[in-house]
Amino acid sequence: MTVTNRASQDWLQYCATQEQLDTFNNDGYLIVEEALTPQIIDQLAEVINRVDYEERKKQKLSNDVILSKFCMVAEDDIFLELLDWPKTFPLLWDILGWNIQLYISYLITYPPELDKDK
Repeated sequence: MTVTNRASQDWLQYCATQEQLDTFNNDGYLIVEEALTPQIIDQLAEVINRVDYEERKKQKLSNDVILSKFCMVAEDDIFLELLDWPKTFPLLWDILGWNIQLYISYLITYPPELDKDK
C-alpha cells in the first residue's frame, strides 16, 4: 500500500488492533484513551455551554431541567471535525465498515445533581 499524504499516515497508525476488535466484539464498546486533545475538549466545552445557554433562553428552560437539542452537528464546525477524527474514525471504519453516516445528532445536558444532605 502506498501512503500518499500525511492524513493517510495519521489514520493508518490508529487502525484497530486485533485486541481492540476482540474487546468491542466481546463487550460491545471500546474505550479510546486520550482520543481528544485538551484543546479540543476546551473548545467543545465552550461551544456546548454557548449552545446550552442559547437553547435554554429560546426554550425558556431553567438551569435545573434537562436540555435536549436536536441537530447539534449544525451548530458549530467543531462537531464536523469530530466526524472523521484521526484517532477514532479509523477504528469506526474497522469495526463498522466503510458505509458510515451521521443522520442524527443530539446535545443532551443534565443539570448538576444537588447534594441532598445540605
